[in-house]
Amino acid sequence: MATIVPESLRDRGRRRLLAGTLIGLASVFSRLLACGSAEPEASPRLVVLYATCSVNKSRLAPYDPAVDYTPHLASLAERSLVFERHQTEAGQSGIAFASIFSGAQAPVHGVYSHPSRIDDDVTLITEVFADAGWDVHAWLGHAMATADLNYAQGVPPDHVHSGLLTANSPALAPILDRLESDPAYRAFLVTNFTLTHGAYRARAVARFCERYPHHCDVRGDTERFDELAALYRKQNLRLSWDFSGTAQRLGLTGARLEEFVAVVELLYESRIHVLDGVFGSLMEEIEQRGLLPSTLLAFTADHGEILYREDAAFKWTHGFQLAPEVLGVPLLIYGEGAGVRPGRYAGVTRSIDVFPTLAALAGVSAPPREGGGVDLSAAVRGEAEPPDLIAFSHTALFSDPLWRLYRNFETLRGLHPSNDPQRMWVQARRGDVVHQLVPEGATWSLRRIELAGEDGAGVSPRPGSPDMEKALRAYRETLLAGLPGRAGKLDPVRSEHLLRELGYIE
Repeated sequence: MATIVPESLRDRGRRRLLAGTLIGLASVFSRLLACGSAEPEASPRLVVLYATCSVNKSRLAPYDPAVDYTPHLASLAERSLVFERHQTEAGQSGIAFASIFSGAQAPVHGVYSHPSRIDDDVTLITEVFADAGWDVHAWLGHAMATADLNYAQGVPPDHVHSGLLTANSPALAPILDRLESDPAYRAFLVTNFTLTHGAYRARAVARFCERYPHHCDVRGDTERFDELAALYRKQNLRLSWDFSGTAQRLGLTGARLEEFVAVVELLYESRIHVLDGVFGSLMEEIEQRGLLPSTLLAFTADHGEILYREDAAFKWTHGFQLAPEVLGVPLLIYGEGAGVRPGRYAGVTRSIDVFPTLAALAGVSAPPREGGGVDLSAAVRGEAEPPDLIAFSHTALFSDPLWRLYRNFETLRGLHPSNDPQRMWVQARRGDVVHQLVPEGATWSLRRIELAGEDGAGVSPRPGSPDMEKALRAYRETLLAGLPGRAGKLDPVRSEHLLRELGYIE
C-alpha cells in the first residue's frame, strides 16, 4: 500500500491543518467500509462512559478466562462487545483521557504531558451530549483530568461531582429516579479515577485472599509478605524507573526477586478486584432499577500497566516506553437498546474512536472533525466489517517537576537523556504488527514487532518497513508541529502538587 505524505502545514490554521495531517496518516492504512443497511434509531436514555486508570487488561476476565477475581466484568463481557485490540494514544493519564474525551490526539487536544489544561476550543464528548439536550454529569476523580483542568466542558458546575461514580454516589439516585419516571429524560454520565495506580496499596489484600486463597500462596508468611510489600511501597519509584541498580542494591535477585515479584503482583490483583467490585455495584444498581435495557455503557481505561517483564526497561509503571501492556487497553461496550452485538471485536481500534462511536450509538450528532476518531457504530451493530485502522501512539513528555526528579534515575536517563520533544518515541499498530521509531543516540531505530498472541510482549524486534518508517516520521513531525503556543502548561508549584497527589513524586 502506498504511503501518503501528510499535506503541507502552510497557509492554513494550525489546528485544522494538524488535524488534517492525522487524517492523512490514518488513511495510509485505513479504509472505511460502506454500511450495508440504514442505521436503526437509537433508544438509549442512559449513557455511561466509565474510564478508569492503569489497567493491565490481562488481569481482567474478558481478556483472560483464567482470571476469576473480576466476576462483574466477566458478567458484563457475556452481554457486551469486547474489543480485543484497543489502543491508547499514550501511557500517561492526562494525554490518554484527553484523547478519549476529545476523540482526537495531541496535535488537536493539546496535551503532551500531565498535568496540563485542555484548551477551551477543544470540543469534548460532554459538550456534544449537552448540546443534544442530554443531562450531563461528571465524576472526575483523576487528578490529571479534572474539571479544573477543563475536562468537564459542557457540564454545569453543579453537575460536576467529587470522587468517582459509584452505586452510592449521592447525585446518582435522583438521576435514576428521573429515568424511571420520565420516558423523555436522557442522561450522560462520565467518570474517571484510579484504584490501581502505583504504588499499589495493600489494604485490600486480606479480603482478597479470603475470597481467592489460591492466588495468595506468597502471603503464607504474613510477616514476610508485609516486609516485602512495605519495601515495594518505599522504593516503588526507584524500582520502576531504575530497576536494575535498585534491585541489586536491595538484594532482589534469584529467589528473593521471584518472591518480591509475586508480592507486588498480588498487591495489583487485589486492587483490580476492588475496581471490579466498585464497577459491579454500579451495574447492579442500574439493573435493579430496570434501566439496563435502555443503557449504553463503555468500560475502558486511559492506559495499561506493565508489571514485571524481565526484558522491559521499566517495571510496574507506564508512560515512557512503548510497551504493549501499556498501550493495549480494555474496551467493552454494552448497549442492548443501541443494537450492540455481544461478542468479540477483532479489529484494531483507538481511544479516539470511543467518542464518535458512543455518540452515534446514542443517536447524537457529533460535528465532523478532521484528525478525529472513527464512528464504529456500523461495525459494532454487525452491519459492516471492522474498518482497517492504524493506531498511532507516542511517549509522553516530562513536565518540569517530573523531569527534575526522573532524570536522576540511571535507567530512565539512558533511554531519555533529555526532555527534548524531538526525542518522543512513536509507534503504529496495524493488526498484530507494531512498528516503532525510537532514538538511539543521534540516530533513530525502526523496529518491527509481531505481537505474541493478544497483546503479548512480542518477539525480538526485526527490521521494519520503509513505508512505515516514512509514516512514523510524518506522525512525529505532526506531533512536534502541534507543540508551539500551547497554553495548557501549569505553573511548577501546582504541577508538583498534582504529581505528588498521584504518587509520581515522593
